[in-house]
Amino acid sequence: MVWREVVRAKYAGGVTITEAEVDRALANFQPTGASRLQLLELVLPGENGDLSGAQALARRLQVQIETEADFAAFARANSKGETAGSGGSIGWQRLSELPEASRLALARLPPGGMSRPVLLEDRVVIYWLVERGEDPLGQTEGTWVDYA
Repeated sequence: MVWREVVRAKYAGGVTITEAEVDRALANFQPTGASRLQLLELVLPGENGDLSGAQALARRLQVQIETEADFAAFARANSKGETAGSGGSIGWQRLSELPEASRLALARLPPGGMSRPVLLEDRVVIYWLVERGEDPLGQTEGTWVDYA
């Protein structure tokens, strides 16, 4: 903390960053990767367009789930999605490829965490975030020299 104060005292008055410089830096920003998530899902369909029963079941299940193993067991027993047989495992998914409501629920969720119930068109989904990763964007192969 002392070092931070020393640096701040020495350089704070000499460095000025304008709004234009901030805007230029933001305009030139190129993301290097896309967030990807390893997920489990528990899918609860609604009945005749009514999601209230599925929401109530989702809340009851959330209270009982404490671990990833619990989540997988409940997914096998209760999920109506295609992934129920595998304990809800949907593998790695890019965050940007998920529905908007799912992205919002998962954006800040830490690994080992369970999302709130996510309302989609005809179903309620609960996610368990196993792991976070990043897919490189625009990865270029390095220079390779055969003979020099």
